[in-house]
Amino acid sequence: MEHPGDPRAFLDALLVGIVMQIRRGGSRGCPFLNVAAEFPDEAHPGRHVARAHKEALGVRLAALCISMEVPQPERIAGQLVLLINGVYATSLSGSDADWARELANAADRLVGRAI
Repeated sequence: MEHPGDPRAFLDALLVGIVMQIRRGGSRGCPFLNVAAEFPDEAHPGRHVARAHKEALGVRLAALCISMEVPQPERIAGQLVLLINGVYATSLSGSDADWARELANAADRLVGRAI
C-alpha cells in the first residue's frame, strides 16, 4: 500500500487515480453507475455487482475516515462517494476543468471540516 500511515495522502492518491483513469480516454463515466442505469431491474445480477462495488467503496472510504479520526466516518464516506460519482458524471460533459485539483480540494474541505 502506498502512503502507509498517511490516510490523507492515500485518499488524495485514490482521487487522483480516479481522475487519471477518466482522462486516459474512452471513459464513459463510472462503469458501475452505467450498469445500474442500463439494467433498471433491481433483481438483475449486474445491479447486484454495481451496488456491491459502491458499497465496498463506501466501506473502504469509511475505514480511511476512521483512520483520520473523522467524526461520523460513514456519513463522510458517503459524501466522498457522492463526490467521486460527481466527477464521473461531470467528465461526460467534456469540460476541461482540472478535475483532479477540484476533486481533491472538495474532499479536503469535506474531511477538514469534519475533523
